[in-house]
Amino acid sequence: MGREYSRDIGPLENLRSRLIAAELAVELDAHGTTESAVLVPLYEQDGEVHAVFTRRREDLRRHAGEISFPGGRQDTPDEDLLVTATREACEEIGLPPEAVEILGALQPTSTIATNYAIYPFVGVISRGRRWRRSPREVAEVLELSLSDL
Repeated sequence: MGREYSRDIGPLENLRSRLIAAELAVELDAHGTTESAVLVPLYEQDGEVHAVFTRRREDLRRHAGEISFPGGRQDTPDEDLLVTATREACEEIGLPPEAVEILGALQPTSTIATNYAIYPFVGVISRGRRWRRSPREVAEVLELSLSDL
């Protein structure tokens, strides 16, 4: 992924050193029968870091109505998990993979109810994007500052 946003990330500059390298994160184990990945899209505005979330539709079979990062299951068992995260972000909110600078990853985690192993990748995006949400999956796109969280 490109590095076109590096000069604009301000408060995010030190984040990369606190994250797991994306290529190393996929080697870590997380309990779960289904591997999935999410993108944690971040941007800086007025000196504050903001994160982009989705609110899932209420009528979905899994994780209905939940607030989440864009993401989902691998299409195939050999699909790269970073590709999964960026593909799903593009499908769910219209965020093209080339518009994301991947900084690294967080520790993979598991879900109890659905038995997913989730691999979160952190990326920087430009602020002021127009979202194109998937009407099949996403009820709403939320942009929240970390101080509001």
